[in-house]
Amino acid sequence: MYNAWKFFRYDGIINYIDETLELEALGCRVDWCNEQYIIVAKPQDPENLTWKNIKERGRIPIAIEVIRRLKVMVKDECIIIGVLRGPFSLLNDLDMKENRKNLLQRIINTELEICQAYCEAGADLILILEKRLPSDEETLYEYMKDLVPLRNVANFFEARLILSLKEMEMPQALNILQDSIDGMILGD
Repeated sequence: MYNAWKFFRYDGIINYIDETLELEALGCRVDWCNEQYIIVAKPQDPENLTWKNIKERGRIPIAIEVIRRLKVMVKDECIIIGVLRGPFSLLNDLDMKENRKNLLQRIINTELEICQAYCEAGADLILILEKRLPSDEETLYEYMKDLVPLRNVANFFEARLILSLKEMEMPQALNILQDSIDGMILGD
């Protein structure tokens, strides 16, 4: 990564894009078929997921260390981007019977821990990957409120929070989300 950056002088380096990073750290077993992942085993009860010390589980410590090393090498000559799986996408993958609002809050707390670790390691930007947003306005407002702590943590470390969406069903979502994120990318 660093050698490519030295040659091409990109504006930013994305640390990791892996939609299974958080799932594996939570205790799910994931298999890959072609370029698609399949969750082959997950605890039936959210209490059996590994919620505490998520930044020390699975491959997340590696992602944190990559950010730390990249920041040392590039200093402030380019931005280092830490990637988080979107809370709503994680919620849909976990698809548990428990109260979804309670589960979403646990996911947000988990993402907060990872976000803080990325920022402490030197990330200048946190990119949240979501497939799609909630389709009803009430849930979208709740989602917006859930993103605010992530943005606050990123902004505390002088990093920015960008939401990347593959598709958007509600154009008014841009207006609803504008106070909870620093920017948005639409499309692949």
